[in-house]
Amino acid sequence: MVLTIVMVLAALSLRRWSTIILVSLVCWVIGGPLLAATAAGGAVVFRRALHLRGRRLSARTSNADALLAVEATGLAVAAGMAFEHAATLAAKAVGGLVGSDIERSVRSLQASIPVRPTVPVIDEMFAVAAESRANGAPLAASITAVADDERRERSTRERRRLARLPVKLLFPLAFLILPGFLLLAVAPAVLSGIGRLTL
Repeated sequence: MVLTIVMVLAALSLRRWSTIILVSLVCWVIGGPLLAATAAGGAVVFRRALHLRGRRLSARTSNADALLAVEATGLAVAAGMAFEHAATLAAKAVGGLVGSDIERSVRSLQASIPVRPTVPVIDEMFAVAAESRANGAPLAASITAVADDERRERSTRERRRLARLPVKLLFPLAFLILPGFLLLAVAPAVLSGIGRLTL
């Protein structure tokens, strides 16, 4: 059984389908089809959870980079730099998907093509820039307001996520820790008490 658990953990760490299939076959040989199905099912669920977690972390990094780019663009525009040049410098500074999104949006803005960035806060920044170009509104203050609004929304989302944390922690407490405590601490005392009563 210990060998099976070690092999499943090795398969999960490698994250390859071929390894998971191999471990399932070994589990089939060691413990039969039920053990093989359990090992394969656990491996697939854990692999999917790791994939979703990676996507969430990537999205958070992308949003943080976008907010940093908007703030840098706002500071550069406030210092007197042209918006397109400031946005290009911010894109080069953050790099990655956010940087390429900003550079593509700058080219579209210069060619007077409708701009549709994929990151919402970048989309808002370019919408503010287009509106400022159309009616002459002060651009630096508007970009700073976009960054401030995004920061407030992120703070609100984080507070909501932290407020839900006690509910999420209730499941492991109720279904993992308390039953283990009852089996290891309470059950032996109850069984010994019952044994003394029958004597």
